[in-house]
Amino acid sequence: MRRLSSSPHLLIPSSPLHPFTLSPRLGLTFVSIVSLLAGVMASSAFDWRAETILVVATGALLAQGAWAVWWHTVAATDWATLLAEWRTWRSGSPINPLPYTQPNTDGAKAAATLGQFVDWAKQKLWPAQGAKFASGAAALAICIVLSAILGGQVALLSIVAVCLPQLAAAWGKGTGRPNPLLQGVSQATLPFLLGYALFNPMVLSVFGIGLGIGVALGGILATPSKQAMALHIGLGLVLFVLMMTRRPIGAFLVALFWVPHVLRLNIVTRNSTWWLLASIVAAGAAVS
Repeated sequence: MRRLSSSPHLLIPSSPLHPFTLSPRLGLTFVSIVSLLAGVMASSAFDWRAETILVVATGALLAQGAWAVWWHTVAATDWATLLAEWRTWRSGSPINPLPYTQPNTDGAKAAATLGQFVDWAKQKLWPAQGAKFASGAAALAICIVLSAILGGQVALLSIVAVCLPQLAAAWGKGTGRPNPLLQGVSQATLPFLLGYALFNPMVLSVFGIGLGIGVALGGILATPSKQAMALHIGLGLVLFVLMMTRRPIGAFLVALFWVPHVLRLNIVTRNSTWWLLASIVAAGAAVS
């Protein structure tokens, strides 16, 4: 079937085997929001009072306006190409050195290098990546402010959310192609835990479910040859936690939504996201 649009705000029918495939950016945003709301559901503390809705909205702003933007800035940037360009850059006048700096000294070399960096940043770095870096800086500021407002548990989650993209960038050698499991933890696990932590102290069972859905999402984001293992490990962890905590209805629903993954073991596609979303909602409802 012909691709109807490249817009990140539309569902894109791409082939008979992928009838309702979300575009990547919108799909991950949707998964993150559903994970957050499932975590809120798991807390059993939500009501329709204005202050409660405000807390959830603040959490959504933190997850999407800060964590997700910071991830995109750090983990999805091709640092390797940027550094390769910088290494070959030779233009730019040295900045004014410190007084009494002698030629061919370390101070003079540093002034020359800094002058080249300023010229490279003006001509190459800022035009290509300036908007992304500015967004990342704003996201980091938003993260600090909202974490301080929402309390200690959220602040700890924010520390993880800030460090995780840096780990992903280092693991991926700065290529802008982050490890799918780390991305799954960032886009699903952390929002789920955030939704719960907005109202309740963290417990081990909720952490286990959150980790499981993050691993499962990482499996969906991975290459086809690696999808099945991580996807099934993640869903298996969710099912195990629900069984150990004696939530048979939730365990049954997760197992039921797991069946399409098993039946399509060799052709797992992004269509699997819909079944994963159903499992996330079922797990959140079961814990509540």
